[in-house]
Amino acid sequence: MQLRPKPRESSSIFYDSGESRVLVFGGWANNWLSDLWSLNVSTITGPPYAIFKLKPALGPLTGKTKIKIEGDGFKDTTISVRFSGGKIEKDVNGQFISEKEIACETPIFDHPRSVEVTVCMSKGDYTITKSSFTYYLNTKAEKTIAYGSGLLFENLVGAKTTIVV
Repeated sequence: MQLRPKPRESSSIFYDSGESRVLVFGGWANNWLSDLWSLNVSTITGPPYAIFKLKPALGPLTGKTKIKIEGDGFKDTTISVRFSGGKIEKDVNGQFISEKEIACETPIFDHPRSVEVTVCMSKGDYTITKSSFTYYLNTKAEKTIAYGSGLLFENLVGAKTTIVV
């Protein structure tokens, strides 16, 4: 059974940004009401922190890639970073660097895939903003024509690098 507030006028409405909810108190509906209603809007507004980008956004299946998460509104508290790929979700601890940066190590995944990364602080809601991280199969030199950091997309033209053929 879903409860709903009565239609009303002259009520007080507040937005609680800490809990991402709208509060409605009292009002007039043929008599003065003194009830209180709460609506969780976190799936619409999200928490007061967000992520924008990962550096790097690519790493091996074996995990342990040190990444930096760029965003805004981060606080020095308990931080959980979630890597979601299909039905698989893996959480790792995040480390506060600044209000705009968190660091963590990637967890191990079984096969190459792109996963969504979200952040949760103080056991609150996960961000509604997401960034992608792509896992690749670790290179085995004896089964590869060319390998090395020079093959990565992020490398700059004219920068010295190594490619092994």
